[in-house]
Amino acid sequence: MNSPRSRHQTERFGDQSGWRVAVVIPARNEQDRIRGCLDALAASLARARCPGGIVLVVNNTEDATAAMARDWWGAHPDSPGILLDCESPADQAGVGWARRQGLDAASAQLPQDGILMTSDADARVDPGWVAANLAELTQADLICGTVRPMEAELSRLPDAFGRHGPREGAYMQAIVRLISTLDPQPHDPVPAHRNAAGASLAFSARLHADVGGMPCLPIREDRVFVGNAEARDWRIRYAAAPVVLASCRLTGRTGGGMAAALRARVEEDDPLCDELLEPARTALLRYGLKGQLRRSWPDGALVGVLAPHLPPGHDRGGHFGAFWRLVENTLPGLRPIRLRQSDLPAQQKILNDWFAGQSPGRERT
Repeated sequence: MNSPRSRHQTERFGDQSGWRVAVVIPARNEQDRIRGCLDALAASLARARCPGGIVLVVNNTEDATAAMARDWWGAHPDSPGILLDCESPADQAGVGWARRQGLDAASAQLPQDGILMTSDADARVDPGWVAANLAELTQADLICGTVRPMEAELSRLPDAFGRHGPREGAYMQAIVRLISTLDPQPHDPVPAHRNAAGASLAFSARLHADVGGMPCLPIREDRVFVGNAEARDWRIRYAAAPVVLASCRLTGRTGGGMAAALRARVEEDDPLCDELLEPARTALLRYGLKGQLRRSWPDGALVGVLAPHLPPGHDRGGHFGAFWRLVENTLPGLRPIRLRQSDLPAQQKILNDWFAGQSPGRERT
């Protein structure tokens, strides 16, 4: 029996020289949205006045996405770009795979100090998105931008969606405040949002190479990528200024992602919360210990106390992020626990009480 064959066609448009920035977009069955996506990206690149282009990866599509992209570039000859029209076996493809192909192609187009950005085909970047990312990169190495829902689409969601949003949003704000209190980072000042989404990432080509590229995962490739960068001690900034408007559709192109999260909040009585929202006492332990270890790194007493309990082979002279990853994976009290919406009132009260009990100047203890 013959195995499925892969196809990978590359087409180039416009000026291919002198790129400093490349924006990578994975797209599958996006014929209804791809023109708007490309329009927004071209406008943002032009406003930034930084030479660069768009790398569009059309992956296992069954509609006219690739043809429409060719037509768009035909009508915009001054917008540099690369179109990768790919078809691969289903078990090898997915958004992580597509994003990786685009980032690898974009890296080859850029100098060593070039900048890579990613968004999504069903999103619309703000006109100032590219420029905002470039400005933020003067303060950090990897920028996780702000992803907001498209208001027109949000307003059309069933009324059931509104049952969960305010409560989850309030607890998310409390967790973000807790992180900034117990483990503050000078390169990531408040307000920070802690959302690592492929719809708005920006980073250097050096960082991309150092972490081994984008993971080929069907979902969560963006969060794993950011986690890998943190393990290598790259400075991560959860910034407000780079803004992307995301689709609120309930049927996505993967088995997870934003569409699945929205659908759960519409269809389920007690859906799971975002994975960042863990029980309050676990979060207090996690970020309290992380902050103390960071301040103790690499030769402090607390690091020495924990080191014998970790798997052999860790390097206290290496990256703090890698050491912390070992701690998280080893200590039973830090194992991830997902909350449901019904858990939030009690957890919110625990954090509210904790903040109320902190006297000025003592919140980090």
